[in-house]
Amino acid sequence: MKTNLCFKEVNSDSSSYPSRLLDLPNPPPVLYIAGEIVPSDSLALAVVGSRKMSSYGEDVCEEIVSQVSQAGVTIVSGLMYGVDLTAHKVALQAGGRTLGVLGFGKNFIHKVGDKNVVAQMMEGAGAIITEFGENEAGAPWTFPKRDRIISALASAILVVEAAEKSGTLYTIEAALKLKKEVMAIPGSIFSPVSKGTNKLIREGARLVCSVDEILEVLDVDSRIKKIAFKSEFPLSSAENAILEVLKEGELYIDDVAVKANMVIYTVSALLTSLELKGMVKDVGRGVYRRI
Repeated sequence: MKTNLCFKEVNSDSSSYPSRLLDLPNPPPVLYIAGEIVPSDSLALAVVGSRKMSSYGEDVCEEIVSQVSQAGVTIVSGLMYGVDLTAHKVALQAGGRTLGVLGFGKNFIHKVGDKNVVAQMMEGAGAIITEFGENEAGAPWTFPKRDRIISALASAILVVEAAEKSGTLYTIEAALKLKKEVMAIPGSIFSPVSKGTNKLIREGARLVCSVDEILEVLDVDSRIKKIAFKSEFPLSSAENAILEVLKEGELYIDDVAVKANMVIYTVSALLTSLELKGMVKDVGRGVYRRI
């Protein structure tokens, strides 16, 4: 399989560039993408965890990912063995979509342990993404960079299993900076790959034990309606201008109007439209932020 030929280069100013990555303090200036990112991928769950997954973790991953995928949620993970590959594989088996983020350049894609998963993602069931040059090998510093992209692409994060000093914690750290909800599956006190998840729960991660709880956090019904609305009514140039202003972070509506050089009632109408499309959120007292 000549996977190198399937990647396309996407600059940060391109309409094909995932807008959520612009919320990062250091978004990649260039991405290499195989497959396609579609509007429905804005409703996404990052499923992450140990490369040394236990049989318990595998059962949990299969049960949850299958049902979440069937509910229309895209699964995001890191294409490594263990929880990552299981999540991708189960999403595909359930007929869902999945996005995989590499911690190395495209010429090392043979490092991914399941070639069928790679092929299906490239051929229309999702996308494979990397910010690294084609000949850049994986290294200890590349995977934390990958993890911030996983967090940014997702609506929320689910940690299935993690050791106390797991690399998964880089994903969690990035998610918290982006104000994303972090969920964790509780595990046995005797299991080394549950020490990290149990610690996350003690420190404030949301404990979840069922698919319904996860779908509630994701607000699936509401988000699906917003995705449909957005597909039917694409963004106008004025709406894009408002989103560009909100890259700076949370802003009062008056400040948005000044920076966008628009009158306040026009900005108010545009923000209402963007909120219906699931692109911005009114956080209270006239303050808005991008989602």
